[in-house]
Amino acid sequence: MKSYEKVVGIDVSKETLSISVYDGKSHTSYETRNTVKSFFNDFIKKEKEIDFSKVLFMMENTGVYHLRLATHLSKECGYLVSVANPLVIKRYSQMNLKR
Repeated sequence: MKSYEKVVGIDVSKETLSISVYDGKSHTSYETRNTVKSFFNDFIKKEKEIDFSKVLFMMENTGVYHLRLATHLSKECGYLVSVANPLVIKRYSQMNLKR
């Protein structure tokens, strides 16, 4: 399994992608349309200093809305992608009494 230096969390909706980059110390956020082209033009091309081969892309299973991006990042680009079950996230936040 690959190791990673940063985590890119992506909140996926039908129309938009809310992107959060975390390196263990600092956090940066972006928002773009939910298309592979917009993701690459508005995020990947702007973050030239990030080695995306050392990044974990994390997103929640959103029915069909996450599939295009998750598949492209994983299969076409060879990046490490993790798709979480939304129920697991909900239960985790309930355990910690947070939302």
